[in-house]
Amino acid sequence: MQRGAMPLLINAMHNNIDKEAPMSDEADVANDNIERNRMAAIEACRRQPTLPAKGSCWFCEETLPPNHKFCDSDCASDYELEQAAWARAGRPRGPGDVYAEQ
Repeated sequence: MQRGAMPLLINAMHNNIDKEAPMSDEADVANDNIERNRMAAIEACRRQPTLPAKGSCWFCEETLPPNHKFCDSDCASDYELEQAAWARAGRPRGPGDVYAEQ
C-alpha cells in the first residue's frame, strides 16, 4: 500500500458507513425501552393527584397557615413513608381516610 493510502481507505470506509442504514443492537433496544419506561413514570407522577392544603399538617394535624400541607420537611417525609407502608401492606390510604383501625 502506498504511503498516505491508509487515511484515504479509512475515509472511504467511514463514508460508506455513514450512507448505510443505522443498525440497532440489543443495547440500543434496551436503552430505548428504559427511556420509554422512565418517561412514562415521570408522566404518571405528573398526573398523580396532589394533596390539597387543609389548614393543618397531613401528618401531625398541627394548625398551619393557608396553602401549607405539612408543618416541616420531617412531617412531609414521615407522611410519604407512612403512605408507602400502607401501599406495601395492600391498603392504600389517601386524603380523608380515617387512621383508626377497622
